[in-house]
Amino acid sequence: MASEKLLIFFPTLNEADNVKPLITELNRLYPNSDFLVVDDDSKDDTVLNLGNLKLNNLEIVIRKNVFGIGGAHKYALKYALEKKYDILVTMDSDGTHRPIDVAKILECITEFDIVVGSRFMNESAILNWSKTRRFLTKSGHYVTRYGLGIPYDCSSGMRGYNLNKQSFIEILGTNGSSFDFFYQSLFSFYKKNPDGIVEVPITLLPRYSGDSKLTFKLASLSIIKLVLEIIKFRSVNFILKK
Repeated sequence: MASEKLLIFFPTLNEADNVKPLITELNRLYPNSDFLVVDDDSKDDTVLNLGNLKLNNLEIVIRKNVFGIGGAHKYALKYALEKKYDILVTMDSDGTHRPIDVAKILECITEFDIVVGSRFMNESAILNWSKTRRFLTKSGHYVTRYGLGIPYDCSSGMRGYNLNKQSFIEILGTNGSSFDFFYQSLFSFYKKNPDGIVEVPITLLPRYSGDSKLTFKLASLSIIKLVLEIIKFRSVNFILKK
């Protein structure tokens, strides 16, 4: 992997206390990589703290209007392709994704187009999460798995893209701009490249900092919304048969 040009990306929105330890650890583990942050107009010190890191291998893009996490991921993919990177790794910015798990992505990326970091390959993959967050995560996985007919962790934000093998036009052309991007992009790519995706097990940690505002009621409403979104999404797409 030493000769591969690697870009590690994460979107930010009010993650002032989380981004500094995350990038510091990533830079220690992967000093030859570059980092891209797409910030959706954070109102806290996220951008200030990023700037204080003074890293030459860190690019910060600030979008003054909130365009959504899915739009940030598409921006990163397009950016990586235009800048001729070999590999793009995407992560969440709240500290739930472990920097050491990037190595699992890199171990497989040369053989596949997309490597998905899965939370469901190991029973103990989600550490110290509340019952509400576990409910939301696992319910969302079952809805996407059986609703779309593909076996992957469709809502995972930790992915690797082999940019030397694909242009990923299917993903760049998806309409999802929020969390719907994750399942839409994987489904659209899977339809044409079913053998190009592989999963690796990852471990999810609690947030570095900050409290979740998620309640059981909100989690339940999110699942209902996801079911309705997938029904609508299926109605305008050719569905792969199991």
